[in-house]
Amino acid sequence: MTTALRHANEYLAKHQHGQRSAGRWASAPPHPQLALTVVIPCHDEPDALAPLESLRRCRRPRAAVEILVVVNASECDGEAIRARNRATVEALRAWRARFDAPRMRLRVLEFPSLPARHAGVGLARKLGMDDALARLAAAGNTDGIIASLDADCACDADYLVALEAHFQSHPDSRACTVYFEHDVDGPLEPELYRAMTHYELFLRYYRHGLRFAGFPHDLYTLGSCMAVRADAYARHGGMNRRRAGEDFYFLNKLMAIGAVSENRATRVRPGVRASERTPFGTGRALAERLSDAREAWLAYAPEVFADLAALVSRIDAWYDVAPGRWQPDTAFSPTMVEFLAAQDLRARHAEIRSNCASRASFKKRFFHWLDAFRALKFVHHASRHAYPRQPLESACRKLLAWQGERAPAHARQLLEVFRRRDRAPRAQRAPRIGE
Repeated sequence: MTTALRHANEYLAKHQHGQRSAGRWASAPPHPQLALTVVIPCHDEPDALAPLESLRRCRRPRAAVEILVVVNASECDGEAIRARNRATVEALRAWRARFDAPRMRLRVLEFPSLPARHAGVGLARKLGMDDALARLAAAGNTDGIIASLDADCACDADYLVALEAHFQSHPDSRACTVYFEHDVDGPLEPELYRAMTHYELFLRYYRHGLRFAGFPHDLYTLGSCMAVRADAYARHGGMNRRRAGEDFYFLNKLMAIGAVSENRATRVRPGVRASERTPFGTGRALAERLSDAREAWLAYAPEVFADLAALVSRIDAWYDVAPGRWQPDTAFSPTMVEFLAAQDLRARHAEIRSNCASRASFKKRFFHWLDAFRALKFVHHASRHAYPRQPLESACRKLLAWQGERAPAHARQLLEVFRRRDRAPRAQRAPRIGE
């Protein structure tokens, strides 16, 4: 037995016992060349066939493909939701009868009564990805790909071949994010598209603020825009059960070890809709914005990223500091000094430095500690205590001006600037203030 297969079996033995004993897992053997699965959580969805149609129109990769739709509900959901889920299952079965093929199969997993304390998109995504791991392991392909979409997504026609090609050309990558664009015009209400434009602009502004700071863990963390190798999924503990933010925490643990790459060769188009089903995220943000459209969209002040840049730029030099001798740099702002003291960085530096024999290993371990979650904690700390949030468009223009780029005035135009940057090949670090 290979090491990868052993990891997969150990993970499945720990995490799948309850699901298997409940009789919810299909027993039909996978195609022997199965190497790509696409997992789609589905809870009370009005059109669960839309992502399937998008995938059906994709060019076929060399690998065999399975699509796993996880139709789920909480034990506390009412009969109306259960009835709509049953109708979804029937529609999926009818679609499968028409379009299923040996090298591209649809599988439907039904979980009609998940425990209320855990039910949500995180658990549904986990159930699907765990099952995908089991199928790939049964096919003897623990290096296969588990991709994740949402039930309101569409993808470009090259989505499947681009995933396959990306992992072949990035053999050291354990996971990837996929380039995305939300629809910002179309047949829906103009107010919804305006809100969507601002929300996506906020996501891209935050990512590019981290890039400006030179922070290495600066990738988007959307559950509908990611994929992971099966072996890495098992080795690193799989998906979590969070009701929201499951994608952030999953990718954060892989980013912290430098295992995530970017796939810009294709595109996912996440859905545009307001929703209050999750505590935070796209749907919740749109719902809150539509409830009071007069409020300005606010963003973190660019100065928080300048403070983060000052920290990132000093990390190499801290390898030369003996354990227990670390002091905050005189160039740090008071809010950064306060944050690092609260994080007990002197003790963290001593621990990391004592266990590293090279500058490269020190830097790697330091950024394992200073991960995307801790960077976000600093951003929130600085926003509360030093740099009040600013109107989104103003913050975007200032960040771009610091990098020598003439910025347009309006949100839609600013969004196109950041999209163009994200679609381009990864550039060298952008110049910081004064450079």
